[in-house]
Amino acid sequence: MLENIKKLSELYGPSGDESKVARYIAETVRPYVDELYTDALGTLYAVKHGGGKRKVMLDAHTDEIAVIVTEIRPDGTMNYSTHLGNDPRMLLGKAVSVGANCIPGVFRVKHENRYPASDEYLGHDKLCID
Repeated sequence: MLENIKKLSELYGPSGDESKVARYIAETVRPYVDELYTDALGTLYAVKHGGGKRKVMLDAHTDEIAVIVTEIRPDGTMNYSTHLGNDPRMLLGKAVSVGANCIPGVFRVKHENRYPASDEYLGHDKLCID
């Protein structure tokens, strides 16, 4: 179980491109279900028929927080814009995979914003991907 959770958390799956996550889930649950299909929106359904009166539904999102790279700066860092309103305080110091090839990076404060006033809010405009 922990191995599956680890694998799921490492898969590339930003909103709009969750196919790798859905494919992994489908392959993992296929031996345990009676029906496996997707709808026009790409939602994965795995159905196990039972004989009892109770019904159980497990529901989960397959996408993850994502940002859109808007500029590659001369120093190699990247400016970005938010995708679905991420809180910048949650991103600072977090590892990130850039693009379909999953190039590793990390969110950090831009050099020109390294010494903010103690009460200054570090918004997305003050952060970059390195």
